[in-house]
Amino acid sequence: MTMNRLSQLWMPICLSLFLVSDYLYTQCDRKVMVDEYNNFYLGSQITTTDLGWTGDDTECLAGDWSQMAKEASLVRINYFRRLSGVSTSVGLDTSLNDMCQEAALIMHRNNELSHNPSNSWDCWSEMGKTAASKSNLALGAHSVNALSLYMRDPGANNYAVGHRRWILYSRAKDFGMGSTNRAHVLYVINNKQPAPEDLEFIAYPNRGFFPAPLVPDRWSFSIPGARYEETTIRMWDADGNEIPVEKLELKYGFGDHTVVWEPESGKIDKFSEEDVVYEVRLDNVKVGDDMVTYSYMVQIAQPMHPPVCPGSKIWNEESCGCETQQTTAVTEKQVATDVFTISPNPGDHYIQIKWKEAAGKMSRHQSVYTIIDAAGQSIRTRSVEESIISTYDLPDGLYFLRVSNKDFSGVQSFLIKH
Repeated sequence: MTMNRLSQLWMPICLSLFLVSDYLYTQCDRKVMVDEYNNFYLGSQITTTDLGWTGDDTECLAGDWSQMAKEASLVRINYFRRLSGVSTSVGLDTSLNDMCQEAALIMHRNNELSHNPSNSWDCWSEMGKTAASKSNLALGAHSVNALSLYMRDPGANNYAVGHRRWILYSRAKDFGMGSTNRAHVLYVINNKQPAPEDLEFIAYPNRGFFPAPLVPDRWSFSIPGARYEETTIRMWDADGNEIPVEKLELKYGFGDHTVVWEPESGKIDKFSEEDVVYEVRLDNVKVGDDMVTYSYMVQIAQPMHPPVCPGSKIWNEESCGCETQQTTAVTEKQVATDVFTISPNPGDHYIQIKWKEAAGKMSRHQSVYTIIDAAGQSIRTRSVEESIISTYDLPDGLYFLRVSNKDFSGVQSFLIKH
């Protein structure tokens, strides 16, 4: 079963309670999610130059690709597994790599995908055919980019997210890999290890904080051996509005048993600068002889920290949430967000403090301001002599402006977009 850019692997592999799940990342681990995204997802990016494929399809030479690219691919696979709640990591079975490389060459040369390529195909080999029958296949992407494509699993034939299921398979132990500069093979039907004892379920997007750039159109939920014929899936946004979902056709027999659904198009906000929370509830998941309900929260977050907070709220690292700035008991200062706004926001070469009546003329001329970047570093502190603040030297991004004096102190967030 194939499609033009991504091939689904449908290969068999021998294989009433109410539970409320905790976050995989707790509220106070938001920064962990951001750091892992930057270090292990973005940090594993491989260019075509980095790939260093040495093959030649005109000569039917499978060649090889760089050790750096192989190691980065393994980093990205294990990043996805941790992100989804799988505590066990996978390794690389180097004995399979040559077979996978032969399979990648076949797909590259013929510009087509098949788990059973005919011997009439250019550059066909028995080793390549064997690897193709046990692998995820991608065309038009190499190394780590193909892995991200598998996790999205787009296309009509991939409604059961089989590629994703193999990468997140709870019993996976070692994979084989092959890559040209536009074809990829991931050998997934291989040795196994016991499912982790701490596994409750595998969700993608996972419970807790999830990087907004990785949110797929198809959501999935997996438990080894579970059945979902009677399962109903419901979702709500933070305001309690129910989001219509379509439960997709069930397919068992590969990876962990999984149910897949698509939230109605446009109902999931992947581009909000603020964190967006959704509740997911699955009723009537059959686990053994029990019908179990699972409920968890997904907090879609842009991979920057601290986040943009709504309204006059600011990020509090101690409570790990957006809070209204509180007055101090000692000086009884007024919160600065009650007495000024920032305009324009987003700014370009300047921003302007717009004072409200609550800020007396003497008070505001005795104020100082501090600009803080998204990493929490103070990058400028000056007296507020004029309301216009130059920002031409600030790179695009999220910033915070703290204004304080003897009467008030507080923070407003603003964006710079040159």
